[in-house]
Amino acid sequence: MTGRGEWRERAPDVSPRAIAEQIRRGVGLPRLAWDTALVGHPSCNQGTMLATVGEQAVDVLTDHGLYERFLDEFRHVQFDRRDVQRTAGQVVRTAFRNPYWLMRGGLFLLRKLWTVRRQVLRGDRIGKITFFIHNFMDSSALDPERIRNCSFMVMTDDGPVSMCEHNARRDEFILKPIALPLRTASPALWDPLSGKLLPVVN
Repeated sequence: MTGRGEWRERAPDVSPRAIAEQIRRGVGLPRLAWDTALVGHPSCNQGTMLATVGEQAVDVLTDHGLYERFLDEFRHVQFDRRDVQRTAGQVVRTAFRNPYWLMRGGLFLLRKLWTVRRQVLRGDRIGKITFFIHNFMDSSALDPERIRNCSFMVMTDDGPVSMCEHNARRDEFILKPIALPLRTASPALWDPLSGKLLPVVN
């Protein structure tokens, strides 16, 4: 995450682009597809997903068109991360029903496997890793468009609120007295700042 913390100002080298570059260098790939799997507003979020074979990373989001079609045609498949084998079986069975996935998807998979052929033949462990960068806005520079398209929200008494807006108005939200369902004739409010019960003033 960038832009959230106790520092009054963000250092010039702490930006989504700089963080993305550090991640790219860390995984050892020439580039990463940060703009394929979009979540929320593109100025707020960047994400990418890699497969790993041993210590070698493989970018699996390099084909935008293939990814979009995959989301559409595999939308009924439940991706349960707790049962990887069952999920993989569902994906394979769905792919075998469509020649497109056997040819186009198979070719894409073979190209990716070729880059890690030595690791695969060696029997290195296969896994995945996802990187997600969230670029919080400064409280004095909230962008209404990004607020409206927020994908990271906090539930309040008044409904969901953008996390950036919530951070900017934090005290207003977290110090707001809370109505308690007491079994008395007189309802009361709990004041989180003092810890005391306050009478409800009509």
